[in-house]
Amino acid sequence: MGVQEGLKIRRMKVGDYEVVSKIEKEIFSCPWSERDIKRILTSDRFAFPLVAEVSGEIVGYIFAWVIYDEVHIGNFAVREDFRRKKVGTKLLDYLICEASRRGGKFFYLEVRKSNEPAINLYKKFGFTPIGVRKKYYSDNEEDAIVMGKSLDGVLHQDI
Repeated sequence: MGVQEGLKIRRMKVGDYEVVSKIEKEIFSCPWSERDIKRILTSDRFAFPLVAEVSGEIVGYIFAWVIYDEVHIGNFAVREDFRRKKVGTKLLDYLICEASRRGGKFFYLEVRKSNEPAINLYKKFGFTPIGVRKKYYSDNEEDAIVMGKSLDGVLHQDI
């Protein structure tokens, strides 16, 4: 059975925070703390975090916030050993579908200027660069490209 057949996307639960935090620390140079992840899962009413599981094991996740018609995508990660197996594609597709069912029309995110694989994935989903946040990342002061996608073809420019 391949990854696709065993892949399940579901809403992140409070009990997932330790595994998600472990992946976060492995992937990001400035990871979110366990405390922050737990707070998002327990008290952020706009949060819409998802995990990807293969055979019951969390292999990726995406944090997003659905605030009325806007969706902000935060940290999005897939374990190194599950990359290039469509896990990220499935997570992002599921998020867009479910967030739009909840009223989301405008999707925004920041991505490191040097993260070409992520930028290419977002472009495949119709995201376009709409701005730059100078020195956004605190570890190396790298710029972030702000990307957006609108389900109705019009993006807000006042982000």
